[in-house]
Amino acid sequence: MNAVIGVTEILLQTELSDEQRNYVDIIRSSGDTLLDVINDILDLSRIEAGKLDLDLAPFALDEVLAPLRALEFKARQKALTLTVQVEPDVPSAFHGDAVRIRQILINLVGNAIKFTQEGGVTLRVSRTRVKDGLTTVRFSVKDTGIGIRPERRLAIFESFSQEDGSTTRRFGGSGLGLTISRNLTAMMNGQIWVESEVGAGSEFHVELPLPASPVPGAGRAADGSEVASTAARTVLVADDNPVNQLVACKMLEKEGHRVLTAADGKEALDAMAKGGMDVVLMDIQMPGMDGLEALRLFRDHPGVPVVFLTARRRELDEVLGLELGAEDYITKPFDLDVLLARIKTALRRSDRAGLPAPGPTPLTVGDLEIDPAARTVTLSGEPVELPPRAFDLLSALAFQAGQVISVDDLLTRVWGPEYAGESQVVYVHIRWLREKLETDPNRPRRIVTVRGVGYKLVPQDA
Repeated sequence: MNAVIGVTEILLQTELSDEQRNYVDIIRSSGDTLLDVINDILDLSRIEAGKLDLDLAPFALDEVLAPLRALEFKARQKALTLTVQVEPDVPSAFHGDAVRIRQILINLVGNAIKFTQEGGVTLRVSRTRVKDGLTTVRFSVKDTGIGIRPERRLAIFESFSQEDGSTTRRFGGSGLGLTISRNLTAMMNGQIWVESEVGAGSEFHVELPLPASPVPGAGRAADGSEVASTAARTVLVADDNPVNQLVACKMLEKEGHRVLTAADGKEALDAMAKGGMDVVLMDIQMPGMDGLEALRLFRDHPGVPVVFLTARRRELDEVLGLELGAEDYITKPFDLDVLLARIKTALRRSDRAGLPAPGPTPLTVGDLEIDPAARTVTLSGEPVELPPRAFDLLSALAFQAGQVISVDDLLTRVWGPEYAGESQVVYVHIRWLREKLETDPNRPRRIVTVRGVGYKLVPQDA
């Protein structure tokens, strides 16, 4: 099944008609569903046979939370919000089986999304007590879904069981996820239970006693070098959702930053007019003046980097935001490491803004000219306006002289070592650059992309 799914992923990167892409999407989705059922059955069989052992090791809390971002797509398909909240007093690292804790959370959050038709899903991580060297961590997953009848709240933890038969027919699933979560929780000496009201939603709780641990690899970049901490700055958070404001504020204040908030684009502009901002986190979707309109007007404050927030991962939003001059974007729900990395990189680039970068002499590729010292791009004699990130990416590609360059190399050189693995930002810029530079019907230059392998810039006849 992994091979089938892998081939469909490759196929989706090729040129397909809309009808063909729809068929491949169905194959991929069905393959994912079947693989989930197979894995659930195998896991349950191993648990019942006593053959499943826990792999205990130090792990960062973000290791078990970051993969939940993969569920964003399912939430967005149903127009649901997915929010992750971590209380400030929760340690950042523990000793335990990160893989199995992650499996429990994916089961619970996945179920919550499946059984919720409107509203949203929230995962809250809190500390309930500390005793004998163990921190009891509570993971609470709350939804606004269909709810569970009182007489079924215990039965749903049994194998192949859901709320009732009509639930299985309507929502699908194997009915094994909660059984596996219950057994894994018991293996870790924890507890799992549910609070629910029919028609009002459910909240599943998992409590696990875990020893705190030093953060694995803390203070080091991907290459092993020390990473300097981000100095305290003033951050403006523009978001109309009070919960999102609260989450961002708690994360940033915990790191020593001063945080100001705005509920829409106009309030953000008013705050900017007063001065003193180091960086802005701007939500795309807001009532009144939205984030994109505010970005257009933010050009009056060119020295303040803007990182925009999006819950939809729509390519149009991302491209528009970057084209309007935003430094970067973050997809909700975001974790602390991602948030701080984005801010740190935006500030670093802002601090270097306006400094001419010594480097190679201008390069000509067909009718495309790139001058790294002047930071200008000319196409057929006409200037091409590029945001700073897009220019740096184009330069990194162009000066490879047509050789393939890896994603990790691009991330390190253009965005910084803390971006290791965050390849989506490269793909968005590549797609945008291709569209920007291929407006000429003759197209004497070309950006060739190979997902997961690399990129090169070559003349068309090369």
